[in-house]
Amino acid sequence: MGSLIDGPSPIEGANSYSDAMNPEHTVTIKDSANSVVCRQDQTILDAYLRAGAWMPHSCTQGTCGTCTIIIDSGEVHQEYNDQHALLPEEMADGRVLACQAQPRSDVTFIPGGPRQPEKTFTSYPLKDLSAEVVEVTDIAHDTRRLVVRTSEPMHFNAGQYVRLHVPGSGATRDYSLANPPSQTELLEFHIRRMPHGVASDGWIFGELKPSDTLDLTGPLGDFHYRGPSVNPILLIAGGTGLAPLKSIVVHALESGGTSRMHLYHGVRLQRDLYDDAFFGELAANQPSLFSYTPCISDQPGSQNDGLVTDVVARDYATCKGFQAYVCGPPAMINAAVTMLRRKRMAPRFVYREEFTPPPTTSAR
Repeated sequence: MGSLIDGPSPIEGANSYSDAMNPEHTVTIKDSANSVVCRQDQTILDAYLRAGAWMPHSCTQGTCGTCTIIIDSGEVHQEYNDQHALLPEEMADGRVLACQAQPRSDVTFIPGGPRQPEKTFTSYPLKDLSAEVVEVTDIAHDTRRLVVRTSEPMHFNAGQYVRLHVPGSGATRDYSLANPPSQTELLEFHIRRMPHGVASDGWIFGELKPSDTLDLTGPLGDFHYRGPSVNPILLIAGGTGLAPLKSIVVHALESGGTSRMHLYHGVRLQRDLYDDAFFGELAANQPSLFSYTPCISDQPGSQNDGLVTDVVARDYATCKGFQAYVCGPPAMINAAVTMLRRKRMAPRFVYREEFTPPPTTSAR
């Protein structure tokens, strides 16, 4: 079994993956010819994704455990590990997070941790791109739409996200793509303002303006549209969790899908609601395929007042055979999963994306 090196990274402070002095190592899946070259300041996940090789992952922040691998031989340094992602005994058995593990020698690993999903989509190579800001507009209370035009096309699956690099800070933040995959150069994001957030409060709601340039990395994430279903599809969003579901809805309709889709968007107050005119028009134009229900939880007397999960529960006596895409804060995700299970939806048909803060003191 391989080993995990604790403590500070011996190359902490390296400028970039292009550092010519940075040693390269070969990382290989055990009993296969599937190998990639990985620099010492690069994570194993990053190396595989940039090579166009798919590896299960979700948060890429060291918090979810989706990218767990087992080191069979060689040494790695792990930058960060949330205590809920890997337990000490799991780490003692050689398990590490591919999104945090950096090689210190040639490495052989075993994929297929217990929480790793089956691949069900086309994977696209991870790329670093520059982009020009086209639009920064307020669309709801403390919520902005950011639209950028990339320097070259970026192909992705509906539901995935990209990483924005915050200028001058060294920080990065992850935001889901709201545009459909047919738009490979004009990318849309929905940004919620977080007090003292280095990306939102300090940049996107501050100095960022049209014609500015920024750097991004993508695509990332396993959350994606699975394709048409013979049974209805529920899409449940909390706040800016609407972004990837917008991408999924538009993509499904553009690609000629015949599944009946029902989108629920939950917010606290009327002022937090956005894109309701867009989805209302979409529902009016394609009533046999799509319906839309906005839900307002903290404003009694509003249309469809109550938590979004309560509104869904009122609308459907059973969800047996359905599929669901759920995106938003962890509490909403947990409530939705519990509600759908009670409505007899099979857990394997509930696809979720949690919006969690990065593992730092800065808010997202």
